[in-house]
Amino acid sequence: MTDYDIDKLLEQLEQYPDDDKLLAIIALYYIENPEGDKDLEYLEKAYQTNPSIENTHNLAFWLDHEYGEEERGIELQKQALLLQPQSYYPYASYAQMLSFDVGLTDDSFAFKSVEHYQEVIKYCLIAMDKYSNAPLKHRQLYPLIPIGLYNNIACSCTMLDDYDRALSYFLQCIQLLENLNSYDFGAAISQAILDDEKYKLLLNQTRLYILIGNRQQALMLLSQLQKNTQCDNLDIANLYARVGEYELASEIVSDNYVDDSWEWIWYAIYQGDQDKWHRMKQVTLENEVKSLAESQAEAENYQVANELDLLEQENEAIEHTKNVISNIRVMLKTDSYHKPDNSIKKEFLRTFFGCLLFGCHVHGNLMDDTMAMSAQE
Repeated sequence: MTDYDIDKLLEQLEQYPDDDKLLAIIALYYIENPEGDKDLEYLEKAYQTNPSIENTHNLAFWLDHEYGEEERGIELQKQALLLQPQSYYPYASYAQMLSFDVGLTDDSFAFKSVEHYQEVIKYCLIAMDKYSNAPLKHRQLYPLIPIGLYNNIACSCTMLDDYDRALSYFLQCIQLLENLNSYDFGAAISQAILDDEKYKLLLNQTRLYILIGNRQQALMLLSQLQKNTQCDNLDIANLYARVGEYELASEIVSDNYVDDSWEWIWYAIYQGDQDKWHRMKQVTLENEVKSLAESQAEAENYQVANELDLLEQENEAIEHTKNVISNIRVMLKTDSYHKPDNSIKKEFLRTFFGCLLFGCHVHGNLMDDTMAMSAQE
């Protein structure tokens, strides 16, 4: 946490109300020490006082990242780009906004236009060029940025069906990651973080091999992935299911709860071990029935307390649970589970670059677009 004296900062602001740098510092204080929407209030004031690269970018980034105002965030980020920034922050931020819709977990990236993917690639490449000009010490603090940029380019190439280029960028990502162990750049990064980064990259590479029908390479990478310290059996089982290794996928998954969203895993269990499928579906049904009873009791409490907003939310949850229960009962009665038809393109993981706020001491960020670094770093 940065040691700001907010009282002194506010006193200074009374004397210099049009000091945009002071307004920006106060905004950063409230970002680190949330108090209502004062963070946004002072970011807005700094921008209105002086729509500089730094103020425009910080407001754009925070609107999109923290407040979910994607449309205005993108428009402001475009304004910052028109000022021809020298640092990579505005370019990386814009590419990031195009790579994720608000929430970071949706699959809508698989349904964008050709121009959208081309824009992501364009600005990732510009960001990469600008990053290479950042101070060495900054690049040592953030050695994963190029890997994230190349990964997002590879994902965009995949959406464009440019699979050779996508594979080339995924392989560059892996090579860059391996190189971190040979230089000081990776010294400040834990092995767990490096393992996690490699795990996500190899998952994407495996998905690409499955997409282009290279089953042998996909199986080889799956074997590697299972040895990674960050391995998640659900990820692995899902991909084994996609290459038709149903029994193997079923064996990897324990009899514990598996969310319905893992359609390929459920299909693999059904194909590989129907007794196990019936057991797991029965347990899931019992849990959903129990959850329904709890939600109905909670809804009654909200109705008595006249908490109508919460009652509406609970009633929506009740309807959803009822539908889930109905679907499970139909599956058990008909003893069937249809093969999923969802595209693997929806599963490609893009990289989120983290905090890109100018002047953020907490993350050792660049102070301004001249790429000066914090004196504390």
